[in-house]
Amino acid sequence: MKVTLRQIEVFLAVANFSHVGKAAEALNISQSAVSMALSQFEEAVSEKLFDRSSRKIFLNDAGKKLLPFARKAYEAAAEVENFRSDGRVKGRLKIGASTTIGNYLLPFIIGGFAEKFPDTEIVMEVGNTAVISKGVMEHELDLGFTEGPVDEDEITEFFWRKDKLTVFAPVSFIEENYKPDKPVWIIREKGSGTREVFESAMEKADIGFKIKMELGHTEAIKKAVEAGLGIGCLSELAVSGEIGRGVFRRLNFKNADFSRDLNFIFRKDKHFTASMKALIDYCLKEGIKTAGYPD
Repeated sequence: MKVTLRQIEVFLAVANFSHVGKAAEALNISQSAVSMALSQFEEAVSEKLFDRSSRKIFLNDAGKKLLPFARKAYEAAAEVENFRSDGRVKGRLKIGASTTIGNYLLPFIIGGFAEKFPDTEIVMEVGNTAVISKGVMEHELDLGFTEGPVDEDEITEFFWRKDKLTVFAPVSFIEENYKPDKPVWIIREKGSGTREVFESAMEKADIGFKIKMELGHTEAIKKAVEAGLGIGCLSELAVSGEIGRGVFRRLNFKNADFSRDLNFIFRKDKHFTASMKALIDYCLKEGIKTAGYPD
């Protein structure tokens, strides 16, 4: 066979970064080694795979057609490398989680998973749903955990758990004085699953609202609400502790349905490794218990 795994790895890195220098840095090799491997790979497949400019390098039509086959070959080779005849799971996973899941569920779950499967390594990125879905789309993440819907033809959503949002205010807040059309809401940014569920629920319930402040982090919203700057709407997971300690109180919105699905997302063409299967199975069967999340 003319093609080597190193050449495929270099091809994938250059395709991802559209830059020889960045690919070399990611692979921890020299730029000349990247250029040589890429040239050898194009010679082996008898095709030019990139259009080159003075600063960047882009996949041409042939490169785009070859890309999914190269990814599958590289992932299958990783499975061979991680094969264990005793059935133990080995491998490295890059996962992404939207903010609530990444901050309040997965740290506990990953800890339990790592204890059960010590030969695995998990690298996690936390961002809003839009960021995580983009990472999965662009093959930067093996698996995503999201709180909002993802509308991409190349991505499959798989239901994991139910969650619900809670409207909350400082414990001293007087609910009778509240008027929904006043600009007192402190809400997550656009692209957040929490923001999308909140807006959809309020519109379906025909409840008017004006947003006073957008913040990109759950803890920042909680601090702003605690300081009396407005009321918020976050996952029950994020505010149940403060409600229990008497920092916040729930506000009653009977007509608004703030329930939502927590999902796994992955590319439809993704090769499922043993470690991916093990993590999903662990989340479904044991992860909720590990995180202390009620059924």
